[in-house]
Amino acid sequence: MTPYHDNQEKHVLRAEYEAALYQPSEQLGRQRRLARRLAQTAEIIVGLPLDIVRERRGEQPCYSAHPLDRVWDSDEVYHNRILATATFVRLGKIAAADVNSEGLLRHDPLYLLSTYFSAYHNTTGRLEAVDKLIWAPDATIADYRMPLEQIDSRWGQFLTDQPRGSVAEIGSLAKINDASPRAPLAIFREMFAFVRDHNIRYLTAGLEPKLYPGYQRLFGAALRRLNPEDELVVFPGVIGGQVPLLVEVEHAYRQFQETKHQGSLRERLAKHIVEEYFANRIDLAN
Repeated sequence: MTPYHDNQEKHVLRAEYEAALYQPSEQLGRQRRLARRLAQTAEIIVGLPLDIVRERRGEQPCYSAHPLDRVWDSDEVYHNRILATATFVRLGKIAAADVNSEGLLRHDPLYLLSTYFSAYHNTTGRLEAVDKLIWAPDATIADYRMPLEQIDSRWGQFLTDQPRGSVAEIGSLAKINDASPRAPLAIFREMFAFVRDHNIRYLTAGLEPKLYPGYQRLFGAALRRLNPEDELVVFPGVIGGQVPLLVEVEHAYRQFQETKHQGSLRERLAKHIVEEYFANRIDLAN
């Protein structure tokens, strides 16, 4: 496979960034956003294909993730939870009063239902991103956090009717400030592999409103919103409103394919690369 290069898009971003350098101080926010977009473009357009090539050669990629066993990987689970808790306190999503002296939630009812995922930079060993999948073979949607009374009643009934073990909830992604976008993608890929291996049919999640447009552009119709566009829901233990989402695992790849050719040149290129990256780990066609 030949690495993709979106030179045209990168040149446009670079020109915008350099122009922003000469703007008054009130333009500094725009300058930072442009710089961030440029860095993320390089990570996805250049960095991720290099990881794909390394994996196909049997070499270790720059970023990798794996699910953690609460018993055998207890130290890693501990650091995973510490990073998540600290991140959400800093972002104002968890109250500091709800955290104990160890840096963990005083009350975490979903701990025993959670499989934790951590993403590392394989050269430095640095932990860059964490997430968790809330699921158990005998659990139902009622055992998770999705506030069924706040979403569209038809979706609420649909999820309630699903058999035990067929629905899981994606926890909230947390990452360090300078984390590569490759780190969350490594987590999502391993999480999706776990989902396929355990015959989980539906994934639910709550997403920050400001993040929803970007995820929707990337994954398209594979993401189903469970309430009207102008409404948010409140998850237990989370401060502020969230966008409630559903992914139908069986049809997610087909739905992703339908929107793969939509969006800007950069977005279309990113989707193709993400597809190749996931295909390295998962048989997407089945």
